Amino acid sequence: MNREQIFEKVKKIVTDNVDFEPEHISLTGQTRLREDLGADSLDAFEISMELDKEFDIETSDQEIDRINNGTLTDIVDVVEENLNKKQPNKADR
Repeated sequence: MNREQIFEKVKKIVTDNVDFEPEHISLTGQTRLREDLGADSLDAFEISMELDKEFDIETSDQEIDRINNGTLTDIVDVVEENLNKKQPNKADR
């Protein structure tokens, strides 16, 4: 899965879990969860749970904090980092 596909799924998860008016706010990589969308820590937790389900990953407490205080790009980074942890290291073969 490439970064753009991850971003599109992240946008859907954020839209489904944060109460904002999507017709007035365009979600970009620089959209901030708290400042721009008014998300709170419960929203960040719910987003992390949805990310875990959607991408079959496990977000840590520190990553939930990054989600809560970050941008959509930060959320994509968290997903990519977790997906990369699941990939077998080619050097180990």
